[in-house]
Amino acid sequence: GNSSSGRAIAHLLGFKYRSYHNRAAKLAAVAAEKGKDGKDASDKAGSGNDKSTSAPARIYPRSLFISTAFLSAHGLVDPHNLLPHLNSTLNLIDTYKTHTTTTINRLKKLGVVSLNSSKADKKDAKDDTADSESADRDAAFRNDPIIGVFRAYLAMGDWDRPVAFLAHATVPEFDSAVKDSDGDKMLSAMELAALAACSLSESVGADVCAWVATMIKNVHNEGGNNGKPSRASILPLLNSPFPTETPLSEMSSVLRGPLSTLAASGVIRLAQPLYIKLCQIYNKKLPLAENKVEVELKCIDDNIMSVLSTFMVPSLSLFPSDTLLPKELWSLLKKLPYTLRYNLYSAWRKPGLEKGTLRSMLPKDIKSGKIPKPLGIIESEIETGIAARYVLKRISKENIKDMGRQLSKTSHNNPLVVFTDILAKIESYDNLILMMVDTFQFATELSLDVMGYCLLLSLGGSDGGGQRRSGTKMGGLNTEQWLASLETFTGAFYKKFPDVELRGILLYLTARFRDGESSELGVLRSLIKTAGGYGFVDYDSTASLSELQLDGRCGSRLLKRETSSFGVVDNINRKASQHLRAVLQGGDLGVMMILLLSQMRLKSLYTKVGSGTEHVKVIGNTYDDCEAVLCLLLEFLSDSSDDQVTGSSTKEKFAASMPSLEDLHTKYGLDTAVAWMLCRPLIRKSMFFKDDNKLAGNASQKVMPAFLERFAASPDMTKSCEKLLPQGAWKNITQAMFQAFYSLSIYDILCPEERYNIEIGRLKKEVERLIILQKGGDAARGQMSALAAAAAAAGASANEVRLATTFTLVHREELDRLKRNVDQLNKDFQRQQKRCRFVTSMLESQ
Repeated sequence: GNSSSGRAIAHLLGFKYRSYHNRAAKLAAVAAEKGKDGKDASDKAGSGNDKSTSAPARIYPRSLFISTAFLSAHGLVDPHNLLPHLNSTLNLIDTYKTHTTTTINRLKKLGVVSLNSSKADKKDAKDDTADSESADRDAAFRNDPIIGVFRAYLAMGDWDRPVAFLAHATVPEFDSAVKDSDGDKMLSAMELAALAACSLSESVGADVCAWVATMIKNVHNEGGNNGKPSRASILPLLNSPFPTETPLSEMSSVLRGPLSTLAASGVIRLAQPLYIKLCQIYNKKLPLAENKVEVELKCIDDNIMSVLSTFMVPSLSLFPSDTLLPKELWSLLKKLPYTLRYNLYSAWRKPGLEKGTLRSMLPKDIKSGKIPKPLGIIESEIETGIAARYVLKRISKENIKDMGRQLSKTSHNNPLVVFTDILAKIESYDNLILMMVDTFQFATELSLDVMGYCLLLSLGGSDGGGQRRSGTKMGGLNTEQWLASLETFTGAFYKKFPDVELRGILLYLTARFRDGESSELGVLRSLIKTAGGYGFVDYDSTASLSELQLDGRCGSRLLKRETSSFGVVDNINRKASQHLRAVLQGGDLGVMMILLLSQMRLKSLYTKVGSGTEHVKVIGNTYDDCEAVLCLLLEFLSDSSDDQVTGSSTKEKFAASMPSLEDLHTKYGLDTAVAWMLCRPLIRKSMFFKDDNKLAGNASQKVMPAFLERFAASPDMTKSCEKLLPQGAWKNITQAMFQAFYSLSIYDILCPEERYNIEIGRLKKEVERLIILQKGGDAARGQMSALAAAAAAAGASANEVRLATTFTLVHREELDRLKRNVDQLNKDFQRQQKRCRFVTSMLESQ
């Protein structure tokens, strides 16, 4: 029947292969015999005049491979029955292992400077030898029948059957795996065979690229290769290209094998258009969730994740450093939840960067050819690391633009390498922080996202698997240098780039607070102060505040800002502040951190950490830090000054997340003072609701919003207050006095009139000074000479001195700010005076 005819066809084909092989061997033997006769005969043979006795350039005709593949594809012959007839001189796996060992030895020497001239000469000789070996290997691949059948079989449109044939012919373990029906071993042998063929021959890799391009041409809606048929599309296909509506999961299940082979062998570097097409296809076929921002997790199955982690992300390292490919890849990755993106970056990083992977490999791994990370990626990482360190040695404030562009350019294809190195240097040299943040303006969006991941990894204190570094010095009082530098960098980075993912680092801090770890409090503090623009609220110690600052804290938010640094006001990135607040409001994250900080503050006094006893000063510092960050975070989350800009109610979102006063005390274990402190912004809002509406011009709104009802004065509130103190305490204090004591803030009972007048007067003088400078003339001459003298004393050039005495755009912006602040301080002053009179009359009536 069919089996006997199939064997007959196999024998006929085998006879053809043997015939061509014997003919080529006979011609080669004749040519070799003639070469022994002498130099003249050798020259004659080498001249190519005697073509009948010279070895042929191609042993087997291409038509024979195509016929074999065509018959195999249609089930008329089993290609495995041809193996006894195929005389292959290429030992694929052994050659691949030798190639791997040679490449690893070469990579270990990259970046190593040799001052020995003899070694340099030997290196040149080795390079020449490697080139000749590569040429011989290409000729062997071109004339090998197994490789020829595999390439033709692949052109029929299938992947698994050609690779299984190649594995059967080249991998010894494949036969035993088939006999034992061990699917994992069979798959491993097939992957090894395909990887070896693509790594050793770029022609085979090009065929795999052509196969992938043919399969996706309908999905990409380009109808082929612009009218030029590829080698894979000339032949009748066993599997037709994917239809346009093919689900991404189904497409990924077919492509994951060849794509991982292309990435592992490094051949994809020759097919940049194919990589761009794949990025565009995956970007188009990943549906967005209802929030129109991210893809739902259920849409990402194992096949899609495998393609992303083994091909899409790591393949970027194989291409030259450019902005086009990171842009295409980011258009896809930005649709994924940040947790998946960070998992992809982690897979890209493991098991180490640059030569770290080579150092972690065992000799048996090298001999087996099972490399944990593609050698092409390792080589690219090493070259990127060398280039980045070259730039970092030469970067300074004077050349930050030119060298910054060069540094960012090195990070386009290997951001993990560059940013890990930068963060390591920042941990030791904090004067690099602002320079590096300015440098990142030339980086791609993908690089900035990877920077967020690297920063989170560095804050973790290890490379993901090692022992966590200590965040405090031996005594426990001071923060370690590396952590203090990262705290400052975190605030500066997220202030400059507010669109970078923040949830990862905030959830990490939440987990640390939940475990009772206070060493990373400075990271949250830096984020709120620098990125959130709330440095004026913070204080290291109340004892260090001057009388001016204490008076300023009794007033409005603008008065606090003007007096916190004695009139020096930092520039605020409003977008960064709004983004940080939005992330903290999402998923009740900010209130969760407030509750954890409140509990951690109390635990620091009574919970024993470790086996030893802590010094009372260490406990006091921890308590003060928790208190400072708690107040800072509470002020930041309850601030509604930007509501008119954002169009949302900060107080409403804060109230929706905050538990009731009774729950804070009973359920979360907070003491009375802390529970009232957390609810005070909402209680005050409900107390002065009508008064605030009159001042804001909304007198028509008389009904209190629903979100404030839980915190308004009511019988339920009175009943819950009774549980906050022992029953015996109520004999000596009334409910009205208790609620008034904890509800009111210093703003409600004391108006710093003198401080308001002094600050308004100071700002008016600044306005007058800038107006005089703006008008110029004789009145401004003295001021301009003073500015010129100050600039010259600071070492400014002649041009800089001239600019310092000119009314510039910066001066105009400062003048506008000062005028706004004068008007706002006058309004705040009048409003606070009315509030204090209202509260005084209310207390007197009670």
